[in-house]
Amino acid sequence: MPDDNKQPSPAAAILHNPRRLEGKVAIVIGDSRGIGEAIVRAFVHHGAVVIVTDIDDAGGQALAAALGPHVCTYVHCDVVEEADVDHAGPPRPPRRAVQQRRGAGPQQKRTE
Repeated sequence: MPDDNKQPSPAAAILHNPRRLEGKVAIVIGDSRGIGEAIVRAFVHHGAVVIVTDIDDAGGQALAAALGPHVCTYVHCDVVEEADVDHAGPPRPPRRAVQQRRGAGPQQKRTE
């Protein structure tokens, strides 16, 4: 017989808190569509202010506009340009950010 008085695990409690990212700044680097867009929307849903970055200015600006300037902003960032990545987020210190990064990097050549 299941134990109805069982407390949820700490991990489960965190996952089910709808505002668990309240007060946090999340940076999603290199994705304003697809999975990246879903991540941005999930972070906003959970209370984060999100900086979405991409080389697709139209897509990034559209996503930020759809979510609203009080919770999302767009910054142009080419992940193969180290300077772009360095300037994508809030100034240091302290830098509190959740970061999701694509597989592109200086060692990889991007083709368009």
